[in-house]
Amino acid sequence: MASADFTATHPATPAETHTRDLQARYELVTDLVLDLVVQFSPDWVLTYCSPAAYGLLGAAPEVLLGYSLYALIHPDDAGLLDEAHDSLRTIQAPLVLRLRWLRADGGEFYAETTLRAIYADGSLAGIVAFARDLRPHLALEQFVEHELELATERERIAFLTAFIRHVSHDFRTPLAIINSSMFFLRRELDEEQRAARATVVEAQVQRLNGFIEEINTIVHLNVPAWYHLVEVNVQQLASKTLLELDEPQRSRLHLAMPGVLPPISGDFTLLKFALLHLLQNALHHTDADTQITLSAVNHGAVVTLMVHDTGEGIAPEHLPHIFAYFFRGDQNRSTKTGMVGLGLPIVRKIIETHGGSVEVESTLEAGTTVALTLPIWRH
Repeated sequence: MASADFTATHPATPAETHTRDLQARYELVTDLVLDLVVQFSPDWVLTYCSPAAYGLLGAAPEVLLGYSLYALIHPDDAGLLDEAHDSLRTIQAPLVLRLRWLRADGGEFYAETTLRAIYADGSLAGIVAFARDLRPHLALEQFVEHELELATERERIAFLTAFIRHVSHDFRTPLAIINSSMFFLRRELDEEQRAARATVVEAQVQRLNGFIEEINTIVHLNVPAWYHLVEVNVQQLASKTLLELDEPQRSRLHLAMPGVLPPISGDFTLLKFALLHLLQNALHHTDADTQITLSAVNHGAVVTLMVHDTGEGIAPEHLPHIFAYFFRGDQNRSTKTGMVGLGLPIVRKIIETHGGSVEVESTLEAGTTVALTLPIWRH
């Protein structure tokens, strides 16, 4: 007696028809998606693969069925899969990994891979993965990085060009003065004249040393390991800085410090350099009978040091540019005082590296106040 063919006579149940319809729609959608869509069993065996495999993996989807995901990714990323598998069993949210997928031709590529667990009757029934090729994104990142490197290099070259131009000019002037003074020293001059010429030479040598010190400081400011942060006593910092000035200069300075100030955090040598430059700057740009005030105040977690003078002030159009390298608003004044145009930028770099800030207020013919704000020492 022949058996009945139930597959031919028994129609599919509504649930089976619905499932097949959903599967067909799912595959239709994934067929149109450029990203790779793959479905795995709970143990990472591939059960479905979208047509994007042709382009991304270099293989037909049907050829890949039955492969383990471990065979399709770089061995170094296997640990990520192990961790992902454990996580998918315990959390409902999707996981996003950056995996290196292997191509049939031996190549590899990075893909942002989103893994989502499929549950049935409360247990893990499968895993769906969406892999988006990151090569275009990485190529853009590399392009942007390359452009940034080029821009940085162009900026560096521009800085070096300006640096060489300005420094060459500033070195040439004192060297010319030294050369002419040496010429007269070789002539038959009396002792008083020779002493005057020697004083001129010494002054220009000190000027050159100042240039070199500024250049050396700029170089070292870009090396974080060069900093030596310690607990700095503000009163001691002010006193040590004043000792760097000669007696006539010190006589023009008024120290207005409160009796008690919390210590600040900083590199003592660099902070002294910054403060000394501000004092010398004020001395250069004020008349000999003008008094300069160095004061300090504590506001919570910071201490502010202020250098105030009642000198010629800074023109409003120059004020926004005073911290630019090589900026000199008054060329005649800068040549006379020997400023190379590096001091104020160095001061700001030092203070900002210490986590502080620099503010300048100035009025023509009324004076200038420069405020250095620095964090207090934390044990």
